Amino acid sequence: MKPAILTAFFVRREEAQAAFRKLKREGHHRAAVVHKDADGRVEIHSPLLQFGFKRGLVKDLLRRLATEESALVLQAPIASLRQPVALLRESGEHPPLIFVLNPKRTSITDDLGTVATPIPPSQMQERAAHLAATSQISFTPPKGTVLLDRLKRMREWIGPVCRDLSEAAALGQRATPIVEWILDNQHIIDGSIRDVQQNLSRRFYRELPVLNDERHRGLPRIYGLARQIVSDTGLRLDRETVVAFLEAYQSVDTLTTAE
Repeated sequence: MKPAILTAFFVRREEAQAAFRKLKREGHHRAAVVHKDADGRVEIHSPLLQFGFKRGLVKDLLRRLATEESALVLQAPIASLRQPVALLRESGEHPPLIFVLNPKRTSITDDLGTVATPIPPSQMQERAAHLAATSQISFTPPKGTVLLDRLKRMREWIGPVCRDLSEAAALGQRATPIVEWILDNQHIIDGSIRDVQQNLSRRFYRELPVLNDERHRGLPRIYGLARQIVSDTGLRLDRETVVAFLEAYQSVDTLTTAE
């Protein structure tokens, strides 16, 4: 697993150096101290680039470093950072500001899109009717089962991601509302994926009508509708809104029994 990067900003250089020595004694060797003096000159104690820190990350650190400020940088698996964080918070008279950059995981899809601002229900229903009138639908069985394959990767991916997020929360890192929701509902996400895998066979998947537009070509029509609902509600889903959207769609074009 790729390591996380911890950065602690100190107002006193000697406290950063003392913390650095403590970490080294505890076996955390992939660490460095960066200091910017009053003239803007930068001193780096330990070769950051040799440890695999990307040049862009180093430049960003140097840009954020204030005059007469020191930064201690540590590279380690996120699950092993609790002890260093506790040590840093107890160091010196002025505890440092601590930030943890989680390792970046490879995305399982480039089709995530963005979360839009929610629109009024009446506008959602108008959009549903417009989609029904304009969507290009094919009843030719798709060649593959893209979404089922993606779902399998998603189930393998969500566990490690949630572990990273849990560790970040345990380190005192601020969690956004979406992160909090994911951590609180991981069992629901996993259960929903499992239900689909058990109840949607590859044979049945290939019977679903598919879209022929450029964005969703070859994907089931119902997937396109689901994405539209999620986007239009800004992730704020409820039964009434979903039913109203589907009824507006079917006022123009009836969905098949398979959907």
